[in-house]
Amino acid sequence: MSADTSHEPPQDSREPWAALTASQRGAAHQASGLPNQDAVQVRPAGPHAVIAAVADGHGHRRHFRSARGAALAVTVACEAAAELASRLDAFEAAEQLESEALGTLVPAITGRWRAAVAGDLADQPFTDQEQASRARGDDPLIAYGSTLLLAVAGRRWLVLVQIGDGDIVGIQPDGQALLPVPSDPSLDGLQTTSLCGPRAEEEFRAAVVDLSRTALLGVLLATDGYGNAQAADAWADAVSTDLAGLIAGHPPEWLAAQLPTWASRCASADGSADDTTLALLIAPSVPGDRSKAPTVPAAVERAARPAAWPRRPVVIGLAAVLIAAAAAFAAIQLGAKSGPAPTACSPPSSGIGAPVAGDATTACDPRTHRTVTITLHGLPAGKRVALQVGSSMFVVAGSALWWSPVSGPASGWTDLGRIPAGAQQELCPAPPAVVAAAGPAGGVGASWTEVRVAAESPTRVGPPRRVAGDPCTLGHSR
Repeated sequence: MSADTSHEPPQDSREPWAALTASQRGAAHQASGLPNQDAVQVRPAGPHAVIAAVADGHGHRRHFRSARGAALAVTVACEAAAELASRLDAFEAAEQLESEALGTLVPAITGRWRAAVAGDLADQPFTDQEQASRARGDDPLIAYGSTLLLAVAGRRWLVLVQIGDGDIVGIQPDGQALLPVPSDPSLDGLQTTSLCGPRAEEEFRAAVVDLSRTALLGVLLATDGYGNAQAADAWADAVSTDLAGLIAGHPPEWLAAQLPTWASRCASADGSADDTTLALLIAPSVPGDRSKAPTVPAAVERAARPAAWPRRPVVIGLAAVLIAAAAAFAAIQLGAKSGPAPTACSPPSSGIGAPVAGDATTACDPRTHRTVTITLHGLPAGKRVALQVGSSMFVVAGSALWWSPVSGPASGWTDLGRIPAGAQQELCPAPPAVVAAAGPAGGVGASWTEVRVAAESPTRVGPPRRVAGDPCTLGHSR
């Protein structure tokens, strides 16, 4: 899909693009002991172009090497995109470039990623514990499942390709958001397309923006941990408006100092609690007052300096973070609900139950869009798994499924009945119901048993029934 929304003069191309990155481990992953499964990489491509890639490894146990899959994805994507970047100036039409992206770049990415996974697996075969997490018939690629967002920005052309969820937002000078990548109706909030899928090449989407006709101040690539932390459903315009003002008024060094703070707040329990990774590309020669901001040299590199180009998420020292945080709160208001650093939350619409450590967990109140604490006092001790679905909180504790409303006065926990027993237990949404299931270790075999209960105002779990495989692992879990 080509984007051509205005007819402004070409952007000044004497300077290169600036690329800023940040990545934060989500609060839910910290609580469950999972690593940050996101990855990000930026690299220069000649004197004028820059390449940025962001990936989100899937969180389900079937994708137990997804952090490595995401890291491999951003590496091979940047390598594959370098060849196209070297030829950007030769293209005359957006349609021709989009065809090249889908017909040449995407197959190169998927082929290199599969080869990289095979090489990683040859070096480090699955352990017995990892084998136990595989479902029957799983292709080894499943373990490494990841999404991918890629941008190649040059003097005239901006090339974008994406598979899976996440967001790519163009920031226009008037603050309006440009969303050039076509939406994917198969992304229902519960499952995502993935590099590990058998039809990955067909499931990529692409867009090309002619920067000589559509002026941009910058481009934001973000994993879904960022978008899911925004209070407003249509958050892209509000975020773009905020970023347009910040980009025009501050140099990249200042923005680089803020980016980890924004990512951290989105990844916190007050945000999405999910891993959050950002890549912010700043267009050349953006005007603005650049004299007021602190300088953080280690936090930003220009594409014209390949020798010092970072190959991992930007890390800012503690002193720089403290200075940047003070400057941010003194100079601008970052607390708006839909701005770059939200303090509100959005009720989750997907995912699977997560282990809970301690006697409390957090949820998002759908009435106020604020994070609330849910105490687990009175529930059986031992392993507990919690899942919020809309205004309901479900917890597996002992041999039963328990329910409590998220909104309204505390009313204690309701015992919904016994759940199936097994070496593996799962808890997941299946609108308009919630499924609790159990089966053999690793999901191997067909002897799974599930019970279902209404997601809203539940009364009692339904009768157990046998199902062919783990009902919570169909597709690629976000």
